[in-house]
Amino acid sequence: TVDTLLQIKIDNPSLQTILSLKFSAPGNPKEEKLHPPVIAKILHLNLITNPVPENNLLLEGKENERNPLNKLNTTSLKKLIDEKT
Repeated sequence: TVDTLLQIKIDNPSLQTILSLKFSAPGNPKEEKLHPPVIAKILHLNLITNPVPENNLLLEGKENERNPLNKLNTTSLKKLIDEKT
């Protein structure tokens, strides 16, 4: 959930990469991307709730990858989420 993403205290570049992925809602298997204004509001909320982020999930040297999932350290992301849930 968005709440969990805010609780794991990640930086905005990492969060923006996660939010650029396709998501599906419970009960609706169709995957869709979030609208840019929604992403902007979540990023702003992250700056307010996490002024000094503790975690960067972007992999070094992967900044130019086309697939956002390839840019992320998914092992660290899973670990951080598991700790909060």
